[in-house]
Amino acid sequence: MDIRAVQRASAHLAEVLGENFPGQSLDWNAVEVESMDGEGLNQPMAADLMCNLLGIEDHAEEEAAPLSDVDGVSEHELVQPEMGDDEIGESLLEEAVVPVDDEVTSELVITYDPDQPVIRVGTYFANMDEFRKAFGQFCINGEFDVNRYRNTKERFEAKCKLEYNNGDRVNRPCPWQIEARQIPGGETIRVNKMGPPHMCPTGCK
Repeated sequence: MDIRAVQRASAHLAEVLGENFPGQSLDWNAVEVESMDGEGLNQPMAADLMCNLLGIEDHAEEEAAPLSDVDGVSEHELVQPEMGDDEIGESLLEEAVVPVDDEVTSELVITYDPDQPVIRVGTYFANMDEFRKAFGQFCINGEFDVNRYRNTKERFEAKCKLEYNNGDRVNRPCPWQIEARQIPGGETIRVNKMGPPHMCPTGCK
């Protein structure tokens, strides 16, 4: 409430109370308030009487427009059935449900770069097909080829089929080889052996 409204309310009180109203010189700190212990308490003044006493309007008395006055909407459509707390809670829970796939698989989730696969002792692949794809690209990147001695679903063994010459005019087979096996109880492939280093010119790059 602004100052002018307070002044108007004070003037109205002075008019109602007459000589008993001290006007602008009232010291509210000096007013004694009689405390009461529960019985005989005065009932709070009704809002309309308080507004009439202070000379202000009671906006709470303004009636809202009837439901039937809303354009294009009937009173029946605006009135919603009441819902209990349990129904509201279940409705909110149904809307908040987020589907989550919490299935735990027994196989490792393994990813690798198909263009630049890293293969060394201890690396894993999801299955033998994935290992073969990665190993094929690994050989292309290293510019060497291999002879496959074992190539089953459970086991893979291969040796470099290139040769090298140590200067005595005798070509020797490159010693590099690899062995990968399936882990018991699943399809995961682990590289168990690899090496020694290539001696062939291309594999040494």
